[in-house]
Amino acid sequence: MLSWSDLPPFVQNLAIVVGFVALATYVDVLLPRAGPVKLDDPHAHYVADKDYNGTLLPRKPREEEKPLATVMITHITVYPVKSCKGVKLATCSLDATCGLQDDRRYAFVDAHGVFLSQRRFPKLCLVTPTYPIGGALSLKAPGQPLLKVPVNDEGPTKTCRIWSDSVIAVDQGDEAAKWISDYLKTPGLRLMRFPDKAFRRVDIKYAKRSCETAFSDGFPILLANDASLADLNARLAKNNSPPIPMDRFRPNLVVSGAQAWAEDAWGSMTCNDLELKVVKPCSRCKIPTIDQATGRTGAPSGTGDEGGGPGQAEPNKTLKTFRSGAVLADRDPFFAAPKRKNDVFFGQNLVHFAPGAEVAVGDRFACLSLKSTSQRPTVTPTRKKNMGCDGGNCGGTPSVIFGYVGTAILLKFLFGIDDVVWLAPFMAREVSHGRLVIAVKYVLINFTICGIAVALASIVHVSIHHGARHAEDLADKIIACFASALLLLYAYYIAQQDGVCGELEESDDPPDKSEYTPLHEVEEDEEDPLTRRRSGLTGLDAPMGEDFEDEADDLGCHERLVVGCLSSGLEPSSPGKDEARRRFVIVAVLGNLDDFLMYFSIVVSLHFCWWEFILGTTIGAICIATALGTCLWCSPRLADKVASLPLVPVVVIMAIYIAVQAFVPAMNPSPRNSAGAC
Repeated sequence: MLSWSDLPPFVQNLAIVVGFVALATYVDVLLPRAGPVKLDDPHAHYVADKDYNGTLLPRKPREEEKPLATVMITHITVYPVKSCKGVKLATCSLDATCGLQDDRRYAFVDAHGVFLSQRRFPKLCLVTPTYPIGGALSLKAPGQPLLKVPVNDEGPTKTCRIWSDSVIAVDQGDEAAKWISDYLKTPGLRLMRFPDKAFRRVDIKYAKRSCETAFSDGFPILLANDASLADLNARLAKNNSPPIPMDRFRPNLVVSGAQAWAEDAWGSMTCNDLELKVVKPCSRCKIPTIDQATGRTGAPSGTGDEGGGPGQAEPNKTLKTFRSGAVLADRDPFFAAPKRKNDVFFGQNLVHFAPGAEVAVGDRFACLSLKSTSQRPTVTPTRKKNMGCDGGNCGGTPSVIFGYVGTAILLKFLFGIDDVVWLAPFMAREVSHGRLVIAVKYVLINFTICGIAVALASIVHVSIHHGARHAEDLADKIIACFASALLLLYAYYIAQQDGVCGELEESDDPPDKSEYTPLHEVEEDEEDPLTRRRSGLTGLDAPMGEDFEDEADDLGCHERLVVGCLSSGLEPSSPGKDEARRRFVIVAVLGNLDDFLMYFSIVVSLHFCWWEFILGTTIGAICIATALGTCLWCSPRLADKVASLPLVPVVVIMAIYIAVQAFVPAMNPSPRNSAGAC
């Protein structure tokens, strides 16, 4: 029967490398992804579960949970162009990106790419779009000819800014640009479309599992309550002010059947298999002070930007007396944050979990309780808001901390197991002390790479808050290709240094093959343990004089490769200790770059607290290095075989693996997936 020792050395080495790669691929790709991580998260009501494939899973109501109210949809309104007139519908499909189908899919921007709204140009409320859009968008406005714009997702692109978000949108042409510039009497304006391939996350403090929106201010769907408007109009009447219609607040869905302001206590709305998640109250700007039928405003005009606060005209003036953050702070800690003190609130922002489902006028939804108002994310003045934390999610109970750290450890095992491929040969070439040094360096390099990724995520979080999905994918591919190319170049450099590229020289006196003893066949010598240790290190039997001890101390991690050359009488140009250390650092840094975008994406998308994630990945790296070192220590035969692996093919295989990983969706673990919605 054919045994392992009967196989040629080349076949043995190839089998070991293929085995490592197969193991990494199996764990990283083929194993079923873990389901939603169940954490004792005090904000779990606000956060949809998400598995590693990006699937959003709605929260299932507890059996004992009874609806607070049953409401009926009375109006559905879609706004195809941001801040323009809405279109009332009897039924509408839900879209993964826009909330309601094609809602705020288009927006006007200025010459700098900053979005336009009624805050700056109240006349936008008189621009009437057609719906459904179909193959072309038609726009009408007073004093302007009818404009028809064919749907174009493949034209020239431009970076547009929606508050703190930056998205890549498609320009809809010069004719549309001239039309809106003439209407608003402002040069340089453009009409932009949010393409299907673009991605813009909602505010991750409230719906942090990759829920999307298009050109809305913050969330895809805005809900309003008829009874709340009736209460507001009753208060306006006491102030001798005329009543206002619901279109001042520009909601997508209007419901009836609940008490006034009951929506503050809702956590979700369900109808059959459809669930709409209530994520936060909507703070109002000055747009409710604009008459949507005439474009006249009771508030001062903007100062050239989208700021200005809620304004002092009605209805905001009355809302401030009973719906401001300062007034509501005693009822709900959500409103107690200093930045919400002067805001006024009307309506609720929603996200959904059922792309393709339909809502219709007359549908009845069961409104489930928020359970506890303390569950709302808050930002208190006594706690510094860390990147990746929503104010209460960083820290908390020990079970919460252990849950997030444990999840980070699991992610490191799932996506970092391929590190074994290049780490094993380096560790196998060392003895116990050298393996410990290699393990420490590996952990420190992993810690550094993770720290840089988290710092970059912090910068992005502060500057643009959320990035475009395709930009994140492109960055992932660029970094992977860069690391892969550098690994290939370094493999060629190693090959030249080690004489693999035809630089092996004939030895004048080929050594006797019988002098070599494999590591696992070294016989114990009770009288001279030092000889036994040195023999195990080098694979050679030699006298243990002082000169030899000094020379043996200088052996680098690649000296075991001399064994493969003894039988042919060749002398490799082996690297010294410093060169071996330098090789490990370079290969380790480049080998870890494939995880760089994964670290970045997880911190931004999954909302880990930065120190919990760094701690978890560091512990995971320690576990990987410890497990590998233990295997090599327990099996000298395995260590001997791994140590004989040539470094060049290992580096080449890792370079190919990193490049392929970035371009194959199944192997890429990176998730690529404030105010109202005016």
